[in-house]
Amino acid sequence: MDELPVVCALTPAERLARAGDLLPGLLPHAVNCVELSNGYRLVFDHQPDLLIRIASAVEHQRQCCRFLRFTVRTEDNLGQITLDVSGHAGSKAFLTDLLAPNCADSDRVT
Repeated sequence: MDELPVVCALTPAERLARAGDLLPGLLPHAVNCVELSNGYRLVFDHQPDLLIRIASAVEHQRQCCRFLRFTVRTEDNLGQITLDVSGHAGSKAFLTDLLAPNCADSDRVT
């Protein structure tokens, strides 16, 4: 299968208006934001209904950025939730523009 182009279907203004429903809306809930070789990992402590919010943000982001890959992992005993967001070549630059400024401005970056 051919790689999808690294293009978001939303305009920059639409991304800004919908930021709360997309990945940037999850950043205030993250306890850690880690740069990966091909994307980013967001780590969350358990909060009621947070997994539902993560799933909703992933679904919204998948609709406009079809080139991205998402992996959600939950730990036992209501432990941490991990969301990895990645993609093929070029995806990381897009994610850096989308996430890194907010990750870098916090003490959550490792």
